[in-house]
Amino acid sequence: MKILCFAFVLFFSITTASVAQDAPKSLSPETAKQCLELTRLMAKNLYLYDAEYLKLKTLNEKTMLTVQEIYSQYQNAPTLQEAKLKEATSEFKNELVKILDKQQQVAFANYPINASLWLDTPQAIKAMTRAGLEK
Repeated sequence: MKILCFAFVLFFSITTASVAQDAPKSLSPETAKQCLELTRLMAKNLYLYDAEYLKLKTLNEKTMLTVQEIYSQYQNAPTLQEAKLKEATSEFKNELVKILDKQQQVAFANYPINASLWLDTPQAIKAMTRAGLEK
């Protein structure tokens, strides 16, 4: 009986731990708002249609979570952190190009994309807005 109880407790603790690790992460309400604002601005500058906008929104949310996770996880290893952030940025660019048509890709070619876009979103939005006004 003791073995059965022990086996049940062990199974339950392993199952609970694996479920906790698989739990989807999400953006905080403030970060989600910033992500939405960033997506709107990018969609406007890249001349996206509704379907493309929705794909960009999902891609921005995913990238923002990834970048924030990399930033906190590799805080004590700046070289590795920088490499991982560049990798995430490169992945974002590759995924975005798949969404865009040829004309939108031309607009995107001049777009400044780096990890600060998702790490310091309010500042990036201000810079993008100023650049849009200067055109």
